[in-house]
Amino acid sequence: MQATINVIIMVSGVLVALLPVGVKVIELIGTISRNTRVQTIASRAKIIVGALERANYASSYKGSEAVKQLLELANEWNINLTNDQAKQYIEDAVTNLRLEQSKQVE
Repeated sequence: MQATINVIIMVSGVLVALLPVGVKVIELIGTISRNTRVQTIASRAKIIVGALERANYASSYKGSEAVKQLLELANEWNINLTNDQAKQYIEDAVTNLRLEQSKQVE
């Protein structure tokens, strides 16, 4: 009986000692998951902007349509994305696309 109690105490001590490490691992997994989602949304924003840029629509339509498409995609993937965040991703994608185009011209 005493041996069982000693084993339980020892296992409890080990679990308590390892608990902070387990919590950090779970937090790290969450951070990696969020980073992957951010990268995915950013790359999709770039694809959407590129496709709309080639379509020769009016600039005002391109912006609103790009935001709409990115929000729909985020919704399908169960990623919480506000309208303002979607606009920021699209604006960043437009900026990057213009930078790439200007480098190709030089």
